Amino acid sequence: MKKGILQIVLFLAAVFSICFAVVACEDGTEKTSENAAITINVPEEVTFGYGEEVTVPPATATNEAGSEYPVNFVVYDKDKVLVETDGQVFTAEDMRGYTVKYFLTVDGVEYTARTDIVITPSDIAITMTDLNTVSVEGEKVRIGTPVTEHDKLVFLTYEVTYEGENVKVTGNTFVTDRAGEYTVKVTAEDEFGCSGNYIYVVECLDEE
Repeated sequence: MKKGILQIVLFLAAVFSICFAVVACEDGTEKTSENAAITINVPEEVTFGYGEEVTVPPATATNEAGSEYPVNFVVYDKDKVLVETDGQVFTAEDMRGYTVKYFLTVDGVEYTARTDIVITPSDIAITMTDLNTVSVEGEKVRIGTPVTEHDKLVFLTYEVTYEGENVKVTGNTFVTDRAGEYTVKVTAEDEFGCSGNYIYVVECLDEE
């Protein structure tokens, strides 16, 4: 009789042990599965020019067993405002740069990693209209009109030299008081340090 009771007790103990083990695996509280150690491999800091299209660099996630997982991302500016992307692409419009947050959730656990996108000043392309490239001695020459497709306010400066010497510029005009070549340099720059130059030559003819 006692032997039968002992066998029943041992049987019930074994069943309870099995059930507890199943629950421990299914409820996600035991992190002993292959998903326990997941690493998000993010790229190093990347750099783009202001106004360029930025392609968010992809990240990968793997566990210790080498299994791979898809990784999502969001982009924030330095005010922590979400940046809208077209797929993986957006336009760099903030010189302070951006932060990419990569994330995924496995077994109810969120894994995250971050990398920075650095924005540097870019070149401003300049074309000129109304160019006057020939003058005579004593003539007041008007510097051409610079045109850019830059979408920010640009500040213009003019520099004129004759045989390496600076020539006085008043507004956007100068006087060719000697025969020879005058080099005109037009510079456009915005508040973020993006800049561009256009250089051309005005030939002053001898009146004789």
